[in-house]
This record gives sequence, C-alpha cells and structure tokens, in this order.
Amino acid sequence: MAGFAPGPQWRYEHPAAPGPSDGAPAGPLGAVVWQDRLLLLTDSQGTAAVDLRTGRRVWKLDEAASASRVVPVGTYCLVDTVEELLWVSAADGRVGQRLAKNTLARPGETLTIGQVLGSEGSTAWFTAHVRRTGERSVKGRKQKVTVHEAYVVAYDLAARAQQWRARVPEGRAPHTPAYQLVAVRRDDVLVRQDGGSLTPAQQKAARGGSSLLSLDRATGAARPGTLLTAVGATAAVTGDTSGRLYAAAGGELHAYTGTDGRRLWRVAAANTRGEPGVFAYGTPLVAGQVLYAANRFQQVCAVDGATGRELWRRSTQAPAWRETPVTALSPSGRTVLTGDAVQLTAFAARDGRRLWKFQEAGADDAPEQAAPRYAAFPAGARTVVRRGRTFYSLPVD
Repeated sequence: MAGFAPGPQWRYEHPAAPGPSDGAPAGPLGAVVWQDRLLLLTDSQGTAAVDLRTGRRVWKLDEAASASRVVPVGTYCLVDTVEELLWVSAADGRVGQRLAKNTLARPGETLTIGQVLGSEGSTAWFTAHVRRTGERSVKGRKQKVTVHEAYVVAYDLAARAQQWRARVPEGRAPHTPAYQLVAVRRDDVLVRQDGGSLTPAQQKAARGGSSLLSLDRATGAARPGTLLTAVGATAAVTGDTSGRLYAAAGGELHAYTGTDGRRLWRVAAANTRGEPGVFAYGTPLVAGQVLYAANRFQQVCAVDGATGRELWRRSTQAPAWRETPVTALSPSGRTVLTGDAVQLTAFAARDGRRLWKFQEAGADDAPEQAAPRYAAFPAGARTVVRRGRTFYSLPVD
C-alpha cells in the first residue's frame, strides 16, 4: 500500500556476545551478504550464517571469531581471526584453508595484520604492522633499536599468495596502521591514513587537508598521490572508476579530479553553518553516473557525478542529528534506502518521491545521536534491514 513499508518476511535476532570482564562493551558485529543467499555475521563469538530465504541460522563456527567483517571470495569467505586467515565454506561453515599470519613476515620481523581495507575480485587489501630490530650509531657506537613500519598488503585470495606489500607512513605511536581504502581504479588503489593517527609533521604537510596515497595495483609501487586541501583528514571521501573523487568539505559536497585534486563542482547542504570538524555530508553512494548523498540535516539528494547538477533533494522528515544517514540502493536500482537512528526511509531513485519509512515494531524513536542506526543490505529480491543485532527481510521493489 502506498506510503506503508512492506511487511518483513522474517526477523532474526543475533545472540549478544558477552562483554569483557572489565565491563566494557562487547566487540562489534560485522555483517555481509554472500551471493544473495546468506547473511554472514562475525563477532567475538565466531562466524554465523543466516539463510536469507527463511531468516534461520544454518551454521556457526566458533573458531572464526573476528572483529571485522568477512570478505566473500567465490564459494568461500575469508575470516580474519587473531592468529589466522581462514577460508570458510559459506555453504556449510567448514574451514577449507588456513594461513597463519606470522608466515607473511620476513626473517627477523614480527608482523601483525591490522584491518582488511576491502576487496575486488580475488584481491584483498589489508594493513600490516611490522616490528624488527635494527642498529644505529650514537657517538660512534652501534646501538640496537626497535623499528616500526606500516604496510598495505595486496593478497590474492584465490591463489592464497601475497602479491605485494607497500610501505606507508606508520603515524603516531603506538604505530598501529589505520587506513581507509578510498578508491579501486584500473591502474591503482587510493588509500588514506586515519586522521587520528597523523603526526604533527603529516598534518602540516597536508595543510590540514587529506593526503591520498596512490599504489600501483600490479606492484604496489608508489605513484603520484592527490592532496585535497579543502577536505579534512576525517571527512568522508570516496572515488569512482572514472577517476573522480567525491568528498565532504565543511557544509558542502565536492567533486575533484583524481590526478591533481582540481575541484570540479560543489553542492551545498541546507545549512552550511556547523561546528568545527563536523561535516554536513557523509560518504556518497556511487551508482553509475549518479551520486546519492545524505547530510546531517536529514536531506537526501541525487547528483549528476559529472556535472554536479542536483537531480532531486528530499527530507527524511526525521529529527536532525549529528551523524549523517547512510544510503543504499535496492537490487533493482529503483529505490534509495536511507538509514538513521530513527528509521529507514525509502525514496524513488528516479525523482526522489518519498515512498515509506520502516521502524521496528514497538521500538521508541531514538533520541538525537543515539545508536544503533538502521542500515540496509540489498540482497537479490529482498533488502535486509539491520538495527543493532536485529535483522529484518523486506521485499523492496
């Protein structure tokens, strides 16, 4: 019925993992859709698979505990555990291959894998922290010192072999590399260091903006990067296959060339005034030539990626809050789904017409800045809606 959200086909509540003994919150719950058939969930209790047709859990693997989401690869999914990388069969939860992380270290090194940055095809990129012992001369005497280095590693998931590793800045102590995968392009990948780990010298070199590192896809060799001086180190930034970059800059959404960082266009939010370090727009969703972007004033807009022309702009009609809603596109491409702390709102992708909103039955509206937010996971003929550890299946479109 027009204006009403479709009824959920099923509801699944994932069991909460017990928190640490010190009373701190339990670890995060990662969620990924596998081949439009399974919902794969990871936390400190293991990895579990939920059938998308029925909403029933079909298997659970306790040893596949992970603080990050799995990476789908063919009939398997890669799980990043504390000691190993596991190739787990998505069909039945059996481990098909194991790789001890320390085998990726070179002689004399202690290597720790950070986070999986992302994947495309059979290649996954992740960060690594290397510690080794070196020597330096002090007043003519050699002294042993501990050397810290950070790397981005490209790994072939199908061949189960490291393709390359590229040295990147390790940032402030304790030298734990934290990077974001900004864009995967034909010849290179763009990465950005987490703004919270920048040293004063790095902040000065970036002139308060964002420095994007370019790594050759085949070899990992450093290529000329891109400096976006108007884009803060913690602002949302992403790219597309054409080479354009899209980023939040204060109260605006900007587009840049991916080579020299020249600004192409900008789109303002309804209210460009805000607090220092708070950006109006979140990370836009790139769908072909169109961007779907939301801002923290509860507006969602569709923008032509090449020209910056607004195709439409609508409000979710939910209370404004500090964080920006997150957007997704339904499997057919006809519906834009925007999630915040209050609701999931659906818009017609063609003209922005507000279609419906979905809220948990019996749940109160969340106050400003409350968590968790609603999030949509398109999956074939349905969309999985998540709020915290609760999941619903909606027949969207």
